[in-house]
Amino acid sequence: MNLYAGHGDRDLDLERRIAYTLVLNAGQPNQSTLGVNALAVARPDGGHTRAGAALERNLAFGATSLSLRLASDWSRVVIEPFVESGGAGLALARGRNRLISHTVNLGLELAHAGSFGGGVFQPYLRATLLRELRASPPLAAAAFAADPRRTPIVFERDALDRSYAEAALGAVTVFGGGWSAFAELEGLLGNRDFDQFLFSAGARRSF
Repeated sequence: MNLYAGHGDRDLDLERRIAYTLVLNAGQPNQSTLGVNALAVARPDGGHTRAGAALERNLAFGATSLSLRLASDWSRVVIEPFVESGGAGLALARGRNRLISHTVNLGLELAHAGSFGGGVFQPYLRATLLRELRASPPLAAAAFAADPRRTPIVFERDALDRSYAEAALGAVTVFGGGWSAFAELEGLLGNRDFDQFLFSAGARRSF
């Protein structure tokens, strides 16, 4: 069984593009349009706290291995109060914002090791099913920074997709002399809100 917990502070750079067009004197001979294209920015502090637990079982069949994993992950992101600057009069002020997520996931990884003249090559395939058990409510409140009464404005966010999957294909190669290298392509599948594909590669030498 594996347990982990951690916290990190963040310095955030937030940008919000404001673009719209107003029609002046609609339907009149002197009808015209007015376009606004502005950028509202803020640099609040924040923090990210994570904790989780996982149960793992590794099975070996000669040069082939199968790893099974059941895990629970909890995450909290906090963004401290901030007031945007810029924004052509539409800058927003927001109070402390807290986003919480709790997921469980079931994953497996299938790998096969083979030797060659220069070392050992191990390709692998990994798949993970994820289920969101708890997510922050889909409502967010703010106010116009120029409003002295700070009248609340409520925004409705799209509800997060609660079930989705991740899949990865990669390989690890171990060479002589303490050198090793890896490459991996990972994709997010079945999530209606996000499309994500990540490619990572690297090399390491052990002394």
